[in-house]
Amino acid sequence: MDKPEREKTAKFAKKKINEFLDDDKHVSAILLSCIYVNLRLRTLLTEHLSPEENKWKAISTKLDIGFNRLLSLCDEFGLLHGVQKKPLQRLYEERCKVAHDSELWKKIKEKEKKELRDICNSAIRFLERTID
Repeated sequence: MDKPEREKTAKFAKKKINEFLDDDKHVSAILLSCIYVNLRLRTLLTEHLSPEENKWKAISTKLDIGFNRLLSLCDEFGLLHGVQKKPLQRLYEERCKVAHDSELWKKIKEKEKKELRDICNSAIRFLERTID
């Protein structure tokens, strides 16, 4: 993926995530943040393992690994570009919680809203820092 496409993706994700947060749609913001971070982690790892452009898709389709393993490998290879691993782990934990019906419709407390906003902002920072 080239830099202009990554910039475009990061800007779009930031806009949508912030719109959800501004509308108190924290569940949607968490889910969308996690999707974009997962895609970027996969892209970073794929490019690291196969810098040849013509092999990129073949490698990417063979990376049948989950979010936590993607995150660990990207951290191990130094691909997080200064973003701390822990907030991204929390993003995935929150995603798992809100993905269950019992969590989707509960009332979110103000303290939780701030935490979810912080987690989403960590995802946005990660997307912005991994443009190059």
